[in-house]
Formats: sequence, C-alpha cells, structure tokens
Amino acid sequence: MKRPASLTLNRPRALFLDIDGTLYNKQSHSISDLTMYAIHELKNNGVQIILNTARSVQEAACLPASLIASANGLLLLSGSIIDLCGKRQITLIEPSALKQLLAYINEKQLSYRFVDADEHDYLTHDDETIKRGFIRNYNWVPDIKAYEQEALIQLLVFLDDPKQGNELNEIAPDLSYVKLPKVCEITPKGCDKGAALRKACELLEIDLSQAAAVGDGASDIPMFEAVYGIAMGNSEDSVKAKADFIAESITDDGFYKAVKRLNWIE
Repeated sequence: MKRPASLTLNRPRALFLDIDGTLYNKQSHSISDLTMYAIHELKNNGVQIILNTARSVQEAACLPASLIASANGLLLLSGSIIDLCGKRQITLIEPSALKQLLAYINEKQLSYRFVDADEHDYLTHDDETIKRGFIRNYNWVPDIKAYEQEALIQLLVFLDDPKQGNELNEIAPDLSYVKLPKVCEITPKGCDKGAALRKACELLEIDLSQAAAVGDGASDIPMFEAVYGIAMGNSEDSVKAKADFIAESITDDGFYKAVKRLNWIE
C-alpha cells in the first residue's frame, strides 16, 4: 500500500512512537521530564498516543510505568502483539517456517531468545555476553530454557556472522526480518511497525493522513513509509533519509522540541 500523497503538518489524531532511542534513553535508563510533558500535552489535545516497539511484554515491563500508563495502545514485538481498543491480537510464526529456521539455527549452534504464545521470553543458552547485553538494555535478563516445540511469536537470533541474517531470510522469506550485524529479529508474516500502524489506524478509524510517527531505527522506516515521519537526530542517515522532519537528538529533548516546533503542543 502506498503512502498517502498528501500529508498534513497539522496536529495528528494518532501519533505512533518508537520507544528506545526516541523516548527512552537506554544509556541513562530514563525518560526526560520534557518528553513526558509533551506526551501528556498531546493527549490533552486529543492525540491518540500509540507506543510501537520491538520490545516484548516482559521488556516493556522494564520501562517506567508512567510511560506505559500514558499510552492509548501498545504495539509490541513490531506488531506481533496489538493491544488496542480493549482487544489483544497475537500473531504467531507459521509452524513450518519456524521448523526450517530452527533447523538452520541448531545446525549453526546459534543462541537465540524466543517469545512463546504465553508472551514469556526465554534465552536458550546461559551466555554471559548476551546476558550483559540484556542488562545493559533492559536491566533484566530472560530465564534460561531450551526450546520445546512451543508456538512462538518472535525469535531474536544472535549471529556469528552478519551474512547469517540473510541466510535466515532466504530459508523463510515470507516472515518479517530486521537484520543487524549481530542479531536478527524474526516476526510473523506481515508483522512490522508499518503494518502494525496501518492496522491500528484501521481499528481507530483514523485515516493515514491524520497520523504521524516518530522513531530512530531501521525498524521505524516502515512507519515513515506509511505516514508523516519524524526521525530523531540520533538516527542513522538511512533512517533520516526516509523521514519528513529531523528532530534533535534524544539527549537534547528532541521529541519535545519537534512536537513544539510543529505546533502540536503549546
């Protein structure tokens, strides 16, 4: 589906917000007062605040409760879980595709984090480097557990070589992938932040021309392709190139300054 030809800079009816690197500073494990002020002012002006994140339920629970409470809806695991309008929708990875992926992962002896249908996170290996990464990012580590043929919502595979992300993609090309040098995030078919945004707008009965999105990472580009996009100043150039507006960095209260400059808040 193509992005609407005409997008307005008027205050949107729905604002889709990435969390890490956009609202939440992972280095300081904090959200600035001005960021929270901007969110509350937007809500007071009738804007639906939808958090659209790659975080799982358990990872989202590590965030400040005030942020979660401020949201009108949650799109978790890049849209694999949609919690909106009093309903919760979960999409699972197709079993045959999952079987093929796990055969490759086990052959290469790769570690991975999986999220099961009960929305619990598990690590397959007690790897100190991986656990330190979770502590650094979330102040939390998933339980260690071997995979036992459960239905899964998401896989996060830790790569030995960046090319392994492409090889996983080739094995099950219908699934959704976010490939980084050291990890590959795999979600069900049709589940990415852009698709989740479109579904949410449909549920909210809001036209895409009345929505906007803010983000900082490659996984946020599908949102920018759907609606008016604001890239944080700390984004990679490839992300900024897809946005309509470039904010200042998260460390300079970029979100607050952007919505104020756009006259979405006083």
